[in-house]
Amino acid sequence: MDNVLDPLDQAMFEFGRAMGVNVVVQAVWLYNRAIDIDGLRQFHDRLQRGRLSRRIECSPLRFGRHRWVSSNGSSDLEIVALPRPRGEFDAWLNEQANTPLDPEQGPVWHLAVLPFTDGGTGISLVIPHCVTDGLGLFEGLADAALGRDDPIDWPASGSRRRWQAVREDARQTARDARAIRHGIASAVRLVRRSRGGAQPATPLPALPPVGADEPIAVPLATMFVDTDEWEDRAHALGGSSTALLAGLTAHLAQQRGRVTADGLVALRIPFNERTAGILAATR
Repeated sequence: MDNVLDPLDQAMFEFGRAMGVNVVVQAVWLYNRAIDIDGLRQFHDRLQRGRLSRRIECSPLRFGRHRWVSSNGSSDLEIVALPRPRGEFDAWLNEQANTPLDPEQGPVWHLAVLPFTDGGTGISLVIPHCVTDGLGLFEGLADAALGRDDPIDWPASGSRRRWQAVREDARQTARDARAIRHGIASAVRLVRRSRGGAQPATPLPALPPVGADEPIAVPLATMFVDTDEWEDRAHALGGSSTALLAGLTAHLAQQRGRVTADGLVALRIPFNERTAGILAATR
C-alpha cells in the first residue's frame, strides 16, 4: 500500500502550517427530537476505526513527501450539558468550526452534540480538509453508520527508522521532481490568470481590521427545501437539480452586486474525480 500523501493534500497541509490556519470540512445533522446518545457514542467509536482514523507523519527531509499513518485517536465526544435555543445553532456551528485540530499530532477530528431548548438536537463533525474532502467524509460517515471498518491498515507512526525514512523519501522526491515542477508552473499560471481577470462592477465593502489570531465567521444562510418540490421545479424549467442550484446562486449573487464588470457571476462547483481505491484526501 502506498501511503505517500498526494501533492495537493501535502500543499494544503503545508499552507495551513505556514499560515497558522486550518481549512476544515464540517458535517451537520439537525433533528426535531432527542437522539440516542449511546448510539452516537458507538458511531464515534466506529469513526475512530474507519477511514478517518489516519493522520499525517512529516518527512524528515525538508522537501520530502509526507505519509499517512494510523491516528492516535480523536477527541472525546462532546455533549453540551446546557441546551441552547435553536436560533443559536449557526453560532454554535461557527464555534465548532474553530475547534483546535492538528492533522499531524491529533486530534484530527471532533464530534459534538448540542441539545435545543425545544427538544431538538444538532450535531457537528469537523475535520481538516487536508485529511479528507467532503465526499471522503461522507463515505467515512456512511461506513461508520453501517458498522463497516476501514479495510486499510495504516502504518503506525514512527514505524520507519530515520535512516530508512531519509533514504526512501529522497528517492520519492527525486521521482516526483518533474511532477512537482509542473504543478508549481500550473499554479503560477493560474494565479496570473486570476490577477488578470475582470474586476467586480461594484466595489466590495472594506473588511474591518482584525487581529492575527481572531477567527472570522463567514456569513451564511440556511434554507430547508422539500426535495420533491426542488426536483419538480428543476424539471419544470427544463434543467437538472444542479443547474437549478447554480441558477439560484447566480441570481442571489446578482442581487447582492457580486458580479464582474461585464455582468457575469463566477461560480465554483466541486467536481468529484474520486474512484475506488484512491487514498488522497482531496479529489
